[in-house]
Amino acid sequence: SPISQSHKKVTHQDETFDEGPDMLRGRKIARFFNKHIPGYGANASIDAAWAYFENITLPRQKQDGQGGYTKIERRETVALLERGKGGIKTGLYPAWTTPMSEFRNFGIGVAVYFETMRALAVICLVAGLLYLPSIMYYDSTSYDETGRSSIGWQLRGSLMCHDTKWVPCPTCTLDDWAYSPSRYAIAENNLVFVLANECADIRLREGLQHLVVILFLAIAIFALGFHQKKLELQYDEAILSASDYSIKVDDPPLDATDPD
Repeated sequence: SPISQSHKKVTHQDETFDEGPDMLRGRKIARFFNKHIPGYGANASIDAAWAYFENITLPRQKQDGQGGYTKIERRETVALLERGKGGIKTGLYPAWTTPMSEFRNFGIGVAVYFETMRALAVICLVAGLLYLPSIMYYDSTSYDETGRSSIGWQLRGSLMCHDTKWVPCPTCTLDDWAYSPSRYAIAENNLVFVLANECADIRLREGLQHLVVILFLAIAIFALGFHQKKLELQYDEAILSASDYSIKVDDPPLDATDPD
């Protein structure tokens, strides 16, 4: 994330870059290593490489002259690539406050990708909230009378059961418990015991919640597919590309050799 720095200039080969308030934290760490670790960056200019990375490799916005920034249009790409020589004031895109509409400047695929990630985050959040009643039930003494204090917080809302008891099972064999042999034992009188869970049985309510979540996910993913197609069309209409000015001719005549 960006950190505050005073304005300086760094030269990388023939290009000079202004150091604005959006210097990356990674660059600050590299400067610290370069200053305090002997030999670090001895064979190259680490700071100049970071300057090139920040100003040329990473996408940036153009400063509007009033302390703010305006989005990059495709027709400005060539000018922005010359910002090191021409002195164009630019700034990095904020990680958390950049609107989704700005991502279309990086191509339709990038814009749709981030829109999809946001939609999936919301879908997963809603699915988690739908599971909240089950999580609260599994974390209560109604499900496990021994309490859940001995279970890590990550698994307290799960079906894990610590309320167990050894019970006789004359018809059980070791093959029946091959997946968990530690729950199978034979006493001195050759009586077979197995470790049984004493937690409450799974209720119909939890089963219905599973069905509701599965139905919600199916509908949400189906709707997301339509939303992606709509976004793709919307961004395609907002961005001009070479294909917008191209004409495809099928089966032209053999004597059509004049490009004009």
